[in-house]
Amino acid sequence: MKDLPEEKVSELLNQIRAGDDKAVTTLFLHYRDRLYAFVRLQVTADHEAEDIVQDVFLAAFRQLDRFRGEAEFSTWLWAIAGNKVADLYRAQKRKGLITVIDEEMEDSLPDPNWDFVEQLEAKEMAQALIHCQASLPVAQKEAIYWVFYQELGVNDAAQRQSCPPGTVKSRLYHARKQLADCLSRWLQETRYG
Repeated sequence: MKDLPEEKVSELLNQIRAGDDKAVTTLFLHYRDRLYAFVRLQVTADHEAEDIVQDVFLAAFRQLDRFRGEAEFSTWLWAIAGNKVADLYRAQKRKGLITVIDEEMEDSLPDPNWDFVEQLEAKEMAQALIHCQASLPVAQKEAIYWVFYQELGVNDAAQRQSCPPGTVKSRLYHARKQLADCLSRWLQETRYG
């Protein structure tokens, strides 16, 4: 799904400032799923991602005056989301909490409806991928999100991350390498550990 045209966003923001709840709903529904995917890639639990998405929209609608229209509205939302994810990491670090893959998360993984052995292997691979993605630095997770999940080009991803295209390429290279190494170790430990 693409961003709303600037004129439409401007019109909706003016309606929100005037107290129009339908405009709030329109913006929320348009950006919610993509924002959730962006956040979920960076946190390991569905409920954490859902909470962050709600917090992002609340913060955005409370601080509409801070949106100056210099960037796309979605870029502004994603920046708020990045700050909220960083806040979560800081809070977890202070509390010494580590989110682990639990049964609820395993149950929410897609079931490819293969035979039993293939299902176990797919579940094991999904678990490994979640584990390995969680270990990536936030900047690399964001680069993966923009290029592979949102199918943006490197230049557009660089604009979203406020960095040069070469930095995005570097982040993707290092992320792929780190994921491959981590997946290899994870699968080897699971099979032979």
